[in-house]
Amino acid sequence: MSYKGATVGKFLREDDVRKRSEFLVRSAGVERPPVPIQPLLESCRAEVAFRPMLVAGYTAEAGPHEFLIYANCDLDFASNFDSMLRNPEDEGRNLPARTRFTIAHELTHTFFFKFDAQGRPEDTVRPKNDDELAHLEDLCDIGASTFLMPDFLITPRLLGVDVADPSLVFQLSSEYRLSLEATLYRLTELDAWRRLQGAGIFLINNRGGSDRIRAWKLNSHIKGLFPPLGKSPKLLDLHVDLSELRICGGTKNRTRLSLKAEPEPVSVTFRQHNGEGSSKSTVITACIE
Repeated sequence: MSYKGATVGKFLREDDVRKRSEFLVRSAGVERPPVPIQPLLESCRAEVAFRPMLVAGYTAEAGPHEFLIYANCDLDFASNFDSMLRNPEDEGRNLPARTRFTIAHELTHTFFFKFDAQGRPEDTVRPKNDDELAHLEDLCDIGASTFLMPDFLITPRLLGVDVADPSLVFQLSSEYRLSLEATLYRLTELDAWRRLQGAGIFLINNRGGSDRIRAWKLNSHIKGLFPPLGKSPKLLDLHVDLSELRICGGTKNRTRLSLKAEPEPVSVTFRQHNGEGSSKSTVITACIE
């Protein structure tokens, strides 16, 4: 790997991780989504072994100048997943979204290794506490989302598109083979979304007959309408009533948030899109008029 923006032996900055991921995808000659996985593995000198595990993924030494990524998979699917990855007509494009993200996440971990004189990889980052470990995992999530939805592909895709349309999350999830949650967070990292200063977006999952917020992002001018969310409460402390577009949580008495505050300080437009088929997910966007 020859990207010069990375500093080996230190935590890379978010920008370094994004640029390195983008560089590798460009170098692989990718022209359209979904991004193939196999060329990225080759560029990082890595292979994948699919097997049942208690964790989503793990990166280990495979030999001189090589890595082996273990990816969690039901034993019944392991052979099929391996065939999809090695098939030159597929190269991992049609692997499950979460499996693709796991592999891309583990590939980003290889950014934090260097090779010794014998070609053995050495981990140059050893987190000293939970905060540093969380920071490293966050960086690898950022690298994974950039691998799978690089700027040079998604930026032209969004030209002239209403990025506050909640159906867009479902469209991009399908096109890029990303989970809805990963798609939401990647979308809100982009300039097209950040320019909507008065916008918020929520991913709602229905489990056991109860609607729960799975992911959300609030831009600067709308955060004041959602004070508990702005303080990042635990997701399990939140629930949503889609029939009234009412989101609750963040306090012991489950106080309703200011979606319908009286008197309303601003006018907010809500839009909702439900997943089709077996999907039990809903995306809601909120925009200050």
